[in-house]
Amino acid sequence: MIASTRRKLLQTALAGGVALPGAALTGAALAAPPNAATYKPQTRDLVLTLVPLLVNEQQNLYPFLKEDFAKGGLLAGKEVYGFVPGGVFAYAGDTVRFHIYNPTDDVHTLTFPELTQSVTLLGKTDNHLTLEAVKPGIYRFECLEPEHYPFMWGELLVLPAPQ
Repeated sequence: MIASTRRKLLQTALAGGVALPGAALTGAALAAPPNAATYKPQTRDLVLTLVPLLVNEQQNLYPFLKEDFAKGGLLAGKEVYGFVPGGVFAYAGDTVRFHIYNPTDDVHTLTFPELTQSVTLLGKTDNHLTLEAVKPGIYRFECLEPEHYPFMWGELLVLPAPQ
């Protein structure tokens, strides 16, 4: 229910160009829209960190994980990682430059399926991905590594530029 309410708020904002309160988008606070008469597209430098949430190495910390990671368990062959923050925003026409940090040993991808953009991050590395002139919409980003998919994802909310 919360997810459907959140999606409706985001769709309303996209339709009307209304800025949402910061609480409506997990991990990102939305500022009031810039003055329409003076707004010029800008470069937004956004930092994403890849964070382990439920991984094999935590089995001693969380005993329930031994059963979940075992053959036939709920997480067999998977690990749960997250992008932090999980939601980011920009205005249409902005250049969005992602700075991505992978402090883990695992390989990850930052993939925007709808935009056909992707970058791979080897363990303990950082990388960049730049998107230019993105139109308004909600763009899902995810890690397509088989052991992390479908748990590791986030959203880029692109609001209409003020007119």
